[in-house]
Amino acid sequence: MKLGVHIPKSLFNSTGWSTRAIVWLAAAVAGLVAVGFAALSDLALRAMIAINRDRLWLMLLLTPAIGMAIVWVARRYFPGCQGSGIPQTIAAARLLKNSGQVDGLLCLRIALGKIGLGAFALLASFSAGREGPSVQIAASIMRHVHRFLPNARATRAADLTLAGGAAGIAAAFNTPLAGITFAIEELGRRFESRTSGVLLSTIIIAGLVAIALEGNYRYFGHLAVGPVGMGIVPAALVGSVVCGLAGGIFSRILLWP
Repeated sequence: MKLGVHIPKSLFNSTGWSTRAIVWLAAAVAGLVAVGFAALSDLALRAMIAINRDRLWLMLLLTPAIGMAIVWVARRYFPGCQGSGIPQTIAAARLLKNSGQVDGLLCLRIALGKIGLGAFALLASFSAGREGPSVQIAASIMRHVHRFLPNARATRAADLTLAGGAAGIAAAFNTPLAGITFAIEELGRRFESRTSGVLLSTIIIAGLVAIALEGNYRYFGHLAVGPVGMGIVPAALVGSVVCGLAGGIFSRILLWP
């Protein structure tokens, strides 16, 4: 009886490895861009605080002025960059599954506008975040790279877009595992087995790039929690019920009209 080791033929497939190399390089670029966008956002916030430290009235002038400029530039040069970024990525992934056009949702022009105008929005003291935009930015990069794959049919554009959005979350929050969870639960319900390895590694690479550049920091900081006794239970129960009801009623009110 002979015992042998089965080696898959795909292991020596040059086209397959070329595809992986391009996807992984794009994932590193997406992670790098997400980290750069985070640094630019932090710089904009610090500049906003410095400008208004002794001139709190200045925001009454700067916020509407910069806001109008952002809206004009967005409509004139970067149409499609409006919105948080996550719904747009979800819609694009669904459209791509049906061979739909997504240039108005995901492209490098939109990603560029998202970065620049998002930073200016923070500078103007608008309530804007960088997490949702990071999803759309990374998804735009990965979707753009799909056209350069040696075998585009091996990895669907919708799947690569899905991985790009999750890579944006992994890089923005410095949490590769959270990116994987986000991809499965929020952007798509499942990965295809033939592409799951490449796509999951894409998310991990983007997260590792963030960790390499930013260090193993905690996005939400460090919480100092003192001793907790059983006396907290009644307050926790009441607070949970009240907050849950308030959130549910608020959602109903928003959806009703």
